[in-house]
Amino acid sequence: MDLQSKDWLLDPEIMVKAHQMGLRVIEFNVFGRMRGAGLSYVRATTCWELFHRLLVFRLTSHWLSVEPVGAVAALKEGAHP
Repeated sequence: MDLQSKDWLLDPEIMVKAHQMGLRVIEFNVFGRMRGAGLSYVRATTCWELFHRLLVFRLTSHWLSVEPVGAVAALKEGAHP
């Protein structure tokens, strides 16, 4: 996948590249719990930074240079598995 993000954008980058590669993404439900102690480090500025960077990547097509690999590439080229 040639992942480049090392911060908040890692998960969105994985999802975008998986979609571009034609890979199936499976979602699992997990049990969530309320925070027991301590404070969250996610602030409004963090949310704005994530939104801004996603918008920049969307408009510049930065992540869209990924080629399909393996069986996915063969199927897209018309070969039969």
